[in-house]
Amino acid sequence: MKRKYIIAVLLTITVIFLLNYLLSYRTISFKDITGVTIENADKIMIGDKIIYDNFEGIISFFASYEYKRLHNNSFDFQEEFPNGLRTYLVFIYLNNGEVIFINPMKNRVIINNRLYKVNKEMDHDFLIDIYESISEDNIIEN
Repeated sequence: MKRKYIIAVLLTITVIFLLNYLLSYRTISFKDITGVTIENADKIMIGDKIIYDNFEGIISFFASYEYKRLHNNSFDFQEEFPNGLRTYLVFIYLNNGEVIFINPMKNRVIINNRLYKVNKEMDHDFLIDIYESISEDNIIEN
């Protein structure tokens, strides 16, 4: 009887760990990954420029993608940056002091220290347009 109980407990623990592992491959929203909303964003830094308001476009841009966590954080950078793809690192500063780091690539994105696959190719022209529309007064000085 005791042996059956131990086997049942071990089997239950194994199933729980397996389900947890498999569920981590599910599609996740940007808000679920980062907790970022328009209301809790304090400022956003794109490249070397900072914006202090009108975050809707950038947050909506990242929210328009579906993310799947990749457990193998190694990948071919050549595949992600064909022809020297130009992109910007994005930092979202929240009003609670947290900073969200985003490195958008072609079909993947690094958010903080985790790698995600996105459901469609990232529109880097949008980020470039946003960057170029930010006033030169908002450039961070070294």
